[in-house]
Amino acid sequence: MDEQISRARRIIGITNIDDFWKLTPFEFNDLCRGALLAQYDDLENERLKSSMVRPVGLIEDIETQNRSIESSLFEVKDFATNFGKESDNIQRKQISAKAFHDLVMERGRE
Repeated sequence: MDEQISRARRIIGITNIDDFWKLTPFEFNDLCRGALLAQYDDLENERLKSSMVRPVGLIEDIETQNRSIESSLFEVKDFATNFGKESDNIQRKQISAKAFHDLVMERGRE
């Protein structure tokens, strides 16, 4: 019985031994079985998650969206880095682009 109690304490994680003495043998076995089944379910769920088929089309769509967002951000950054090197109209665009770039980068860090 003591071996079963120590095994159950390891399985369930209960440290107070007095809680086990209050259990009937059937409750004790049910508690151990439930704890073992919960561990099995967690392992089975992890196995299923790792073996799931990834939707390739969705991943490709996300990658193309990321590329277009990155190219837009690089374009804005180019405007920001070339600040003051062009005429007045383009200079205003660069100021706006730099402000937008700073805002996007600040929000991305949050």
